[in-house]
Amino acid sequence: VYVDGFEEFTLTSTTTYAGGDQTYPYYIGMLGNGYPSYYWNGELDEVSVFETELLSSDVTAIYNGGVPTSLTSYSPAGWWRMGDDSSDTASANGSISTITDSSGNGNDATQSDTTSQPTFKALAQSTTSLSFDGSGDFFTTNNTVLNFYNTGGSISAWIKPSSVTGTGTDPYKNRSIINKGNVYLSLNVDESGYPALYFYDGTVREVVATTQ
Repeated sequence: VYVDGFEEFTLTSTTTYAGGDQTYPYYIGMLGNGYPSYYWNGELDEVSVFETELLSSDVTAIYNGGVPTSLTSYSPAGWWRMGDDSSDTASANGSISTITDSSGNGNDATQSDTTSQPTFKALAQSTTSLSFDGSGDFFTTNNTVLNFYNTGGSISAWIKPSSVTGTGTDPYKNRSIINKGNVYLSLNVDESGYPALYFYDGTVREVVATTQ
């Protein structure tokens, strides 16, 4: 796991995963189908998934001193810029139903329900991000985006959580950034606000990397 361009923690998993049902789409801002109350609370930008493991030098370049930069040379399988793509229409405090997949692979993130559409916020570097309310905002993509169980890969995102507090035995509540259905590799933050990576194959759930 890298934070602000620096490697924070490495953990090697010895678990064998079944792969599960990969017909589910990716969810951005919610912990997959079947977990309707587990929403991200905070801002997201430049969410992306890759078919390969990013090198340390790649992560440093992507972080770019704290200013989002183009990911084109890294060939992302999905890249959702939260309003910065020229095909998106961003307006201050406005919402949006479709976020263009800037990877060119056609995996746009959509939300037809106006009550579940995140709202735009401006960042200091004059780009846009989207604010997710923690109670109902999320996007879905189609189910053709990268299947991590078969190929491995990487996830990248710019995050600013507003709340990282779980509820009772629900450690993921308000903290899911992106995952694939309810059989998933999920990028979350833990109860202390640290980025954490989880695998779940329908039977086994494992924290495979965390900065805690």
